[in-house]
Amino acid sequence: MASQGKRKNHEVSRCLLLNWLDDTVEPAGINYFDLKNYVQKFEVGKRANFAITEYLYTPKVSAAQRQADIEDWFSVDETALGMLARAAHNGAPNEFPDDARFVRRAIRGCISLGCRSAYSFYLIALLPGLPDMLGVDSSHKALVANCWNQIANRFSAFLGWDFSIVYDLPGGLLINEQPFRDWTLRPDAPPFITMPLSPTALLMGRPPQEKRYPQMQLSWIPSPTRTAFVQQHNNFVVETARQWVAGPNRRIISEVAPRLTEELVRQRQATDRHVLLS
Repeated sequence: MASQGKRKNHEVSRCLLLNWLDDTVEPAGINYFDLKNYVQKFEVGKRANFAITEYLYTPKVSAAQRQADIEDWFSVDETALGMLARAAHNGAPNEFPDDARFVRRAIRGCISLGCRSAYSFYLIALLPGLPDMLGVDSSHKALVANCWNQIANRFSAFLGWDFSIVYDLPGGLLINEQPFRDWTLRPDAPPFITMPLSPTALLMGRPPQEKRYPQMQLSWIPSPTRTAFVQQHNNFVVETARQWVAGPNRRIISEVAPRLTEELVRQRQATDRHVLLS
């Protein structure tokens, strides 16, 4: 479907980033570290403009029209994702519908956040002959097609997995531009996914211990004393950040800033690899 398309495309859903709003200050806003110029910043308000790239996933189909299919798809899943993130943030499992359809949509919304960063888009765009590989007529359309293919492929692979919301964690989880992390892509890691849903809640997923008909399972686990667990995941977020890192308050961002220098980030970038799916 073609339309004018939204100009401001969020790489990370605003409904998720709202959980990092610091309302202990006036006016409220979000604390983050910007890896474009390696400076700690505070954005006033709820719009999370630092997570926006213009027309990232709405490529042109004509001089006046843009392709909006994937944008429309994201909006359906983000409704469920927003409900899951709020329930996790509030430590209230009963606020999320006990309905397999909502679970599937919310998890697919999470999966999409592992494929939507501008950093990944731009690196894949450097591949020669990209449009021909995916059967489209522009590099921008090829990037969107690859994103769509990755989400569909991963969603199919995770259909039978067991997912847990670890909530009521000691506050302090960080988030970056690619929050959904599929650790199975690392050769030395067991099958495992994680994604922060709020400063106090984390989505985790593993394959089931016993084979069964593919159906996502979602459980809720209160974990108010797992301070070391929060610190470990924050280390992952810092190590994988390529555009920005957001946190619940200024102090936490200040603490990780020394590990986000240009030299260190460039060293990490040198180990990156990206996936193209036809």
